[in-house]
Amino acid sequence: MIKRQLTTDVCIIGCGPAGITIANELIKSGIRTLIIESGGMSADSFAQGLLKGSASGPVIKGYPNYLSISRVAGVLGSASQWGGYCTPLTPIDFQRRDWVPRSGWPFSARTLAPFAARAASTLGISSFESAHDMLPASSRDAIGKLASHPYFYPQKLHGLRDHLLALAGHPCFHLELGTTAVDIGVRDDQVQWLRAVSPDDRECYVEAKAFVLAAGGIENARILLLNSAAIPANEDVLGRYFQEHFHVLAGKARIPNARKWREYLRIAPAPLLGHRMLRTLILREEVQRCQRLLNASIEISAKTLDPRDIQAAIDSDSSIECDIFVRAENAPNPESKVTLGEDLDPLGRRRAELRWQTTAQDWDSLVTSVLAVVAEIEREWCIETAVMIDRDWPWPWAPLPPQARSWWSTWGNHHMGTTRMAVDPRRGVVDSNCRLHGMSNVFVAGSSVFPTSGFANPTFTIIALSIRLADHIASILHGGHAPSEAGERSR
Repeated sequence: MIKRQLTTDVCIIGCGPAGITIANELIKSGIRTLIIESGGMSADSFAQGLLKGSASGPVIKGYPNYLSISRVAGVLGSASQWGGYCTPLTPIDFQRRDWVPRSGWPFSARTLAPFAARAASTLGISSFESAHDMLPASSRDAIGKLASHPYFYPQKLHGLRDHLLALAGHPCFHLELGTTAVDIGVRDDQVQWLRAVSPDDRECYVEAKAFVLAAGGIENARILLLNSAAIPANEDVLGRYFQEHFHVLAGKARIPNARKWREYLRIAPAPLLGHRMLRTLILREEVQRCQRLLNASIEISAKTLDPRDIQAAIDSDSSIECDIFVRAENAPNPESKVTLGEDLDPLGRRRAELRWQTTAQDWDSLVTSVLAVVAEIEREWCIETAVMIDRDWPWPWAPLPPQARSWWSTWGNHHMGTTRMAVDPRRGVVDSNCRLHGMSNVFVAGSSVFPTSGFANPTFTIIALSIRLADHIASILHGGHAPSEAGERSR
């Protein structure tokens, strides 16, 4: 076996959006950074095989390949299959809601706003703070109980790969592909070294001042569970509170005048913004509070139609048939969890086992939100609708993963919450700065730290949080004063 010793300032496990973003920011600060990634620049069957595991739950209904199909090993990680949906969490997602168990982030949306602006720049899209003013008045204004909510799309979908390639050859950066972290050595409250192996019988030991787990919402929890003898973590929380995004085809709508709804019918160029945009409808915060609902966005979509037919309907003020599609929040549930199964992967490590357990609140809130939106659009615009879901028949469709046989899917392949963030170590795995409770030099990046999921695709928030984490680590390594662990508590 070929053995090597590597020394760096920061070692990052995982080369997805979180890992690439953190490395890019740290290199700007002159901090030596190493990324370890199981996969390669292209598809790697061995690394992909490491992601296999068992999964169960009422939404996936025993879908046999959920854990391997919903994750991708290699550069960009699962974002290599990302459709480019960029949107921030809404302010209510950060707040404590007494009807949502274990809700509330350790800081508010305002705290994350400067990093969200930097995330937008990283992705090559407009800042969401200014984009609101660029919307037409019909979209900008709240309409009864509803408000418009935008999704932005980068012109270059995989621009993060360019950021990574730009680091190649930089004296402070090193990338180890085809290498899987397997063992971690701890002394007192610090990780001293990490051992990583490759299928071609290579082995390396990494010593670093700080270590960052950025391996994804399932794998972050799995790595900590596999190393629980060495790394202390709250066993009552670690791996629990797994959340996904529900994607539900909820009904049909007949729009009487396509021109009036042209901004909502498809992902379309937004010349003032310089990239594409999709507009959706959400229930205003006061409505969610009054009806005690989880968050959801409703898309009135004509995606199933030929773009030429959509444009013809817009040009002629004709009616158009659309789908009602929902992206909805999954309430935190301690019984929804990642554990270690009995099967072993090719490296001899126990595979992940997921039990994605929903609650009655999840489905009831989704249906109530759809009915509330439908009532508003029928009243305001005389739109004809046919809702195809009801409270008595939860999760009615056969499981349909993204990029399968249709434009819609049953879930988002968004794995969140398994190493949740909380100021109190009894309630979370990491603190408000994403540092592992009980450890001084171990951090966790990505959507596994989300306390709640909202409805927003997580990539944009992952990048914003990663920029914030990189700044925090740089401050520590440069001898500065890191932000208070308590952070800003949500109100």
